[in-house]
Amino acid sequence: MFFSTVDWFMMVFHEEDFRQRYEELMTSTYVPSLEENNDLWITLLVLGLGAHYSSLAKKEPREQAQMQQLSRDILKQVEPQFLRIIGSADEETVQICVLLGSFYLFNGRPTAGLGILGSGIKIAQVLRLHREDALMEISPARLESPTLAHVKAFVRYAAIAFGRPCSIDDSDCDIDTVSDIKTNTKQPPRQAAQLDYHRWKFRLYRIVGPFLGRRLQTNRLASVQSIHAQLLSWQTQLPENLRLQSYKDKGTTQAPSLLQMQALALQLTYDNIQIILHRSLAFGSGPQVSNTDRSIDDLPRSALSRKQLFESALRTSELNDYSHVLHACGKTHAAMHVGICLFTAGVVLCAFAISEPLSATSEAAKNGVMNILRFQHDPLLNEHLLSTQSVKILEDLVAVLLRSENSLIRGDKTTASQTMPQTASEEEIQSREQDTITQEPRLFGDSRLDDNSLNFLGGLSNLQPEGD
Repeated sequence: MFFSTVDWFMMVFHEEDFRQRYEELMTSTYVPSLEENNDLWITLLVLGLGAHYSSLAKKEPREQAQMQQLSRDILKQVEPQFLRIIGSADEETVQICVLLGSFYLFNGRPTAGLGILGSGIKIAQVLRLHREDALMEISPARLESPTLAHVKAFVRYAAIAFGRPCSIDDSDCDIDTVSDIKTNTKQPPRQAAQLDYHRWKFRLYRIVGPFLGRRLQTNRLASVQSIHAQLLSWQTQLPENLRLQSYKDKGTTQAPSLLQMQALALQLTYDNIQIILHRSLAFGSGPQVSNTDRSIDDLPRSALSRKQLFESALRTSELNDYSHVLHACGKTHAAMHVGICLFTAGVVLCAFAISEPLSATSEAAKNGVMNILRFQHDPLLNEHLLSTQSVKILEDLVAVLLRSENSLIRGDKTTASQTMPQTASEEEIQSREQDTITQEPRLFGDSRLDDNSLNFLGGLSNLQPEGD
């Protein structure tokens, strides 16, 4: 169950190697102590995570409860031993940190998940897994391992989703992809068919890396434009079998393939990154004041960014033809990723609807929000705390939107006078940035809504994910 619910989305080791070690363990008359072998902890984690996601696929309440209890019992064995586990600095320790950290991050305990992930990063650096030249000297075989590439991608994902600093910079790590899986058999391994997804995902996070990095951006507009051009190139070059629209005419009666789920995950990731990239320039990074009152650090709105932001948010909301794929993803490790992308797009669409009331843009945005709320009301997605909170926030924003439109229809002068600053040309934005060094961007994710350009969210700005 693990390899059909977790591995397709986050591959941290090769399936054939794991199964070989597992079979040796099951047939061996000697079982090493847990203190001596982190392979045993990985085996427990694989069983625990598999049991958790197996419970989501069970229809009988009794079977669900049994699988959930098995998963909890296994994780209770791992948690108390975590310090002992990370005391053994090996690649298996890093894999444990990625699996356990991502599970907590995706299942209501983000603080614990981020802390465990941080431990994995430091251990990987101690092992010099982040340097290709060092790996060539120490162990060339490790270059084939997907562990470090996934650590790097996971860190950037967490930075985007939770608005936290990115703890790995491009200057820290030159491992960005995974090699082909080598086996001793003529039959290609099952995981080989999924490698393309992971490679294109890693490329996507590599492109956005400079925007999330620790280095100061001396020219935000130039940085956004450069990354935007690379993202468009990435989208153009994406293979047909990883394009979501390639599966539009596929039937919905059968369960979607892993490739369909990977195509959906890539599309959501691409549009979510475009939203993160363009949000400040789309709405302006400073307070809503006239151009003459702006400080040099404030950025007016960009027409290009506004167009891309709306396009990405609207495309995320238009997944009606793939609802069966969304539902299938909700039973896997990708469930929270789906929820965060839908939520982020929903908030952006609410912002457009509120900023341009009763316009054609507003109507399209409201239809998009309606679709997202219907997706989010899926009972499976609602089992995750983050999605439950997201639904409440979006419903509150819809209420604000309807009150705003009602006031405008009645001719409320106060509401009518609250207009957004005029969109500036790219040249005007460029001139504002000539002598400006911008700070590290605050990321627009599911848990932080603190952008001044979206100050109509008011009291929602301090919301945090439930858990920890």
